[in-house]
Amino acid sequence: MQHYSLYLLMAAATVLSPGPGILMTLTNSLRFGLRGTLGGILGTACGSFIVAGVSATSLGLLLAASALAFTVMKWIGAAYLFYLGVKLLRAPAFRFDEIPSQPRGFARRFGEGMAVQLTNPKSIFFFLSIFPQFIDTQGPTRRNSCCWSAPSAA
Repeated sequence: MQHYSLYLLMAAATVLSPGPGILMTLTNSLRFGLRGTLGGILGTACGSFIVAGVSATSLGLLLAASALAFTVMKWIGAAYLFYLGVKLLRAPAFRFDEIPSQPRGFARRFGEGMAVQLTNPKSIFFFLSIFPQFIDTQGPTRRNSCCWSAPSAA
């Protein structure tokens, strides 16, 4: 891979810059501790896996080719982030001496983490715009990579 170092630099910059998933994880960890944070972390990871899968399939190609579909996806992500911001602004001030003993349910945190990552413009931009540029479509592909086959006699 000729541009591997450039890809690593872009991936590191994306990972190191905090996004909505990191902010949600930090907020949950301050409010609910480790047990209340795990659902959101796993949801965020699952959401990243789905966005990467979409990028690797023809649906990612559709979003890359269709400006309308990509714009709709960006607006959905922006609307969700706006909703989260308004929800946080309207929430009462957090007091560390009133940390709840029972964090909200694992499934709810998982869903929030997945929703944040599926609508995260940074994640979508990386996997649908930057990541495909580093894939060599003209190079040799590995067929039957899980199985070894003996070379044919010529």
